[in-house]
Amino acid sequence: MEMELKTERTALVVIDMQNAFCADDGSLADAGIDITNLAGAMAPCRQLLESARQAGVPVIFTRYVYRADYADGGVVIRYLLPQLKDVNSLAEGTEDIEIIDLLAPVEGEFVIDKNRPSAFYATNIEPILNGLDVDSLVVCGVTTNICVESTVRDASQRDYKVFVVKDATGELEQLRYDGAIAGMAGMFATIVEVEDVLSVWGEGNKCTPGRELRDVQCICTSRDKPLFPGGKRGWGVGAHQARSALLSGPSIAGRGRPPHMASWGLPRINSDA
Repeated sequence: MEMELKTERTALVVIDMQNAFCADDGSLADAGIDITNLAGAMAPCRQLLESARQAGVPVIFTRYVYRADYADGGVVIRYLLPQLKDVNSLAEGTEDIEIIDLLAPVEGEFVIDKNRPSAFYATNIEPILNGLDVDSLVVCGVTTNICVESTVRDASQRDYKVFVVKDATGELEQLRYDGAIAGMAGMFATIVEVEDVLSVWGEGNKCTPGRELRDVQCICTSRDKPLFPGGKRGWGVGAHQARSALLSGPSIAGRGRPPHMASWGLPRINSDA
């Protein structure tokens, strides 16, 4: 029996689409890492987001966030990737941790902070999913091999029906992307494409190749105050794949959003709460 993709009892989970990973002045790009493949997930994730909003599917964003002093960094910061600390990557209170403006959460959507790859490790995502009466997850974001796959495996082991949107995820290296997709397909998820989801949820404000991409103006926030309000982020060499699509709805600029997420009434779930 195959799992059926549907709108009922389903949530869209957008994994770690943050400035650190996807913006040309984020910490990965600043460290000299080619983020082209990660930025390529931006427009497909936007398609899914618009479709979910139109269909009434709840949306959950995750953010990878370390304490400013990296006391919670564990073996990753201490031994495996100490260079993250060197470039102040994913540090609490920086614009690096914020979700890219193209995918900015709106009122009623959930933002869950985590300090490990899986969205299920030491967070409140399960009570949220239980409260929403969700039994199926559609997952997109970055990176395919690390946070997406870790989340998918944990979700499947908790008996959620998981659908990974392969063309709306991104990984730094193709070999790792291919391995992650194959691994998740082997036992943990059904692998789908953006068009498969849109055919069930509806297209929303679909990205149409070949038309001009409207500028997106930044509303960058920290937990306490906005950072660089009115600034622009996310467009540059690494984001060239996203420029090929039109976001046919109104741009984020001009929507009249207040600069503080708290004033949106946005549910924010922190792993250290």
